[in-house]
Amino acid sequence: MLLRLGKIFRKTFRNTYLVRSSTVPVLRQPVFLASGERVGRVLDVFGPVNLPYVEILPETRKELLGEVVYVRGGKHEVPLSKMRKRDRLRI
Repeated sequence: MLLRLGKIFRKTFRNTYLVRSSTVPVLRQPVFLASGERVGRVLDVFGPVNLPYVEILPETRKELLGEVVYVRGGKHEVPLSKMRKRDRLRI
């Protein structure tokens, strides 16, 4: 099962991509396109607790700007709206 991570909106000077997400993925977790093609890994999660930014390290030379990316569903990804407030503050 693929969970929507978000739409890539920026390429950084380090050749990584930024996504605004409503879920918190696990670091180093693989990132996929809707077709199931693996395109990178989660490098970092930062920013505001309610809508964090996810930095993706690409594993392909394909231009990903504007693409919607996904992560595999599992017990680690929790929508922030479902988290308890005290747990959101620890992210």
